[in-house]
Amino acid sequence: MIPPSSVRYEETLAEITRLDVQLQTLETCSHNKLGEFARPLAIKVAGAWRVDTSTLAPTHVSIGHLYDASGMTLYERFLRAHMRLVALSALVYGADSVAVVRATLQLATSYLRAGLWKQCAEHAQAADALLQRLTPPASQRTESISTRQMDGQLQAAFALFRALDVNGDGAVSRHELLTALATNDFFTQLRAKAHTLPNAFGALLDPTQLESVFRAVDADKSGSIQWREVFRYLHGHDKAFQGYCAQLERTLPPTLVTALRQAYQRVESHATRSRIADALALEGDRPMSSVADYLRRNDDADDEGVVTWPEVLEIACRSQHASVFASLRPRIDLLLGRQAPGFNRRGQIEDATACLRKAVDGAQLTLGPEHPAMVEYYVALSDVLVLRHTQALQVAKDVAAARFDKWLATPEGAQRIRAEAIARLHDANEAKEKLPTKRDAEADARRYLQSLHDRREAQRKPESTPFLDEATELCTKVWSMEQTQYGNEHVHAAIALAGLGNVYIVRDDPTTAVTYFLQAIAAFEAACHGGVPAAAFLRMHVAKVYVHMKKTAEAMDLLQDAATFFTEHAAKFLDADTTRRDCAANAMDAWQGWLDLAAYESPDVVHGVYVGIVEAATIGYGEFSLEVADAQTNLGHYLLKQRRELHGDGEVALEAACYILQVHHGLHDKRVRRLKQEVLAAAAKRKHGDDSPESHDTSWLM
Repeated sequence: MIPPSSVRYEETLAEITRLDVQLQTLETCSHNKLGEFARPLAIKVAGAWRVDTSTLAPTHVSIGHLYDASGMTLYERFLRAHMRLVALSALVYGADSVAVVRATLQLATSYLRAGLWKQCAEHAQAADALLQRLTPPASQRTESISTRQMDGQLQAAFALFRALDVNGDGAVSRHELLTALATNDFFTQLRAKAHTLPNAFGALLDPTQLESVFRAVDADKSGSIQWREVFRYLHGHDKAFQGYCAQLERTLPPTLVTALRQAYQRVESHATRSRIADALALEGDRPMSSVADYLRRNDDADDEGVVTWPEVLEIACRSQHASVFASLRPRIDLLLGRQAPGFNRRGQIEDATACLRKAVDGAQLTLGPEHPAMVEYYVALSDVLVLRHTQALQVAKDVAAARFDKWLATPEGAQRIRAEAIARLHDANEAKEKLPTKRDAEADARRYLQSLHDRREAQRKPESTPFLDEATELCTKVWSMEQTQYGNEHVHAAIALAGLGNVYIVRDDPTTAVTYFLQAIAAFEAACHGGVPAAAFLRMHVAKVYVHMKKTAEAMDLLQDAATFFTEHAAKFLDADTTRRDCAANAMDAWQGWLDLAAYESPDVVHGVYVGIVEAATIGYGEFSLEVADAQTNLGHYLLKQRRELHGDGEVALEAACYILQVHHGLHDKRVRRLKQEVLAAAAKRKHGDDSPESHDTSWLM
C-alpha cells in the first residue's frame, strides 16, 4: 500500500537532511573534486556497494560512501530526492503554494552544488515566477494566510459583522440585527454568502434561531454582541471553526504557540493589539518580535478591544506567512546572482552585483547581519566583487590601449614613430649591422613605444579598487563569523581562511596570502584528524605562490607532501577508476613540479621522485598503461645519465616501457623501434664499459 503524500513528504525531508550531511562532509574536504564524484551525472559504476554512512569521516571515505548498490552517486540521489520533494509539496500544499516555491529553490540549490549552472538558473527563475504570482498586493492588508476554505469563511463573517454594526461601536445590538434582517438587500447578500460563512454564524442570521443563538452569544447579557463573543461562541459550537483553529496551531512552531499563549494569558482581560505586541516584544525572541512588529504595522483603531485567541493565532500565521515571503526573495536573488560568474563572458557581472547586493540587504533584514546563514550571501557577493575588480582593471587597460592607438594615429604619434625608426636605422648603421627595412624599423619603433606605454600604465595601476576592498572586508567578516561559531579547528573556518588567502592573491600580497593558506591547511588537518584532499590541493596552490616568491625549497616540500597524499589516497579507490586516476594525475603533477624546481638535490632523492611517478601511474592507470610507459621511459633516461651502477636499472625501466608500447602500438611502431634502439645502445655501452658522455658521476675525480 502506497503511504499518503504527507508521510512521503516527511520521509523525503528526512532523506534530504541525511544526504545533505553526507555531502557537506565530502564537499568541505574536496572529496567531490575527484573522479566520478566530480562529474555527478556523467558516469555509472557497476559493482558498487552500500555502506553505513552514519559514521562517515573525512579521512575514511571509500567508494561505498559515494554510490549506492545501483551505482547512483550521492549527488544524483540528492537531486532525485529534491525532485520528489517538489512533486510532493504540490500534492500536500497545492501547486501554487509557498512550499512549492521553497522546494523549487532547494532543487535549484542542489543543481548548483552539482555544478549544473543552467538547470539551477531555470529552476530559480521558475521559483521567482511562482513567488511573484503568490505575493499579495501591497494594498491588501488582511491577506489570507492560506487557501483553506475556513479562512475565507472567517473573512466573510467578519465583513458581514462590520456591515451589521451600523453605528460602528464594535457591537451589534438586537435592534441592529433585526433591522438588517428586515431588509431585502441584506437577505440577498446573505443568500449569496451563505456557503462562505461558518455554520454557527449562519445560525445567528437565521430568523427562526435568532433569539436562542443571540442569547448564547451574548455572554455578558449586555443586549448586544461583540466580535470577541462571536469568536468565543464559534470556538465552542462550530466544529469546522475548531478544526480551523487546530490547523492554525499545527501550522505554527510549538515554541511560538507556547509563547503566544503565555503572552495572551497575561493580557487576556485587555487583549488589545498594542498590549499583545508589547507582551510579545518582552520575549526577546526573533519570531515573537516579528509577530509583534506585524501587529504594530497592521494596527487598526477599529479593531482595538476585539482581539481573541483565534485571532492571535491567525495574526501569527499571517506574520509567519509574510516572513516566509521575505525570506524567499533574498534566496531567489542569491541564486540568480550566482549564475553570472558562470556566464561572465556575456557581460552579466554588473547585473549579478546588483542582484547579490539586493539579496544581501534582504537577508540582513530577515536574518540579521551576524546570522550564520549570512555567510553564503557574503561569500557570493565577495566572489562577484573580485570579478568586478578584474573587469574594472581590464576595462581601464583596454581604454588606455585604445587611447594609445588613437595617439599613434595622430600626426604627433606618426612623427614619434618616424623618429624612433630613424634612430634605430642610425644605430644599426653605426654598429655596421644589416640595415632593417623601413617597415621593420617602424614595427620595432611601435613595439618600443608600446613597451614604454605598458610600463607607464603598470606604474599608474592602482593597488586596489573599491570592489576589491569591499570583497576583502566581506571575506574578513566571513572568517570572523565562522571562527566565532565553530572555532579555529573546523572545516568552515578553514574554507573561510582559504577564501581570504585567494583575495590577497588578487591584491598582489602573496606573503599575507600564504599565511592564510597555511592556517587553512592546519585547520583542515586538525578538523579532519589527518590529511584530506582539500589540504593537498591547497599545498599545490601554495607551492605555485612560493615559486612566484622565489622560495623554491618551501615549494618543493609542499609538492612532495601533496604527491605523497594523492598517491596514498589513490590506493584507497582501487575499485573506482576515475577517482583513482584523478588522484594519480594530481600526484604525478606534483612530482613533476618538484622535478621542474629541483636544481642541486642529490641523485638518490631525484631517483626516488621518478620512482614515485612510476608508482603513482601504476596505481592510477594500471601496470601496463601508457602513463606507466611514459614514467618508465623518463626513469630509464635519468638512470642512464647517472653512475654506472644504475645503468642496469635504467635498461630494465626502458625495456618495461618498450614492452608496454609494443602491447599498445604493435611490434613495428616507430616509437617501439626507437625505444628498442635506445635499450640496445645502452646495453652495448654498458657491456664495453663505455660510460655515458652525459653522465653526471664525478666519482672518478676522487
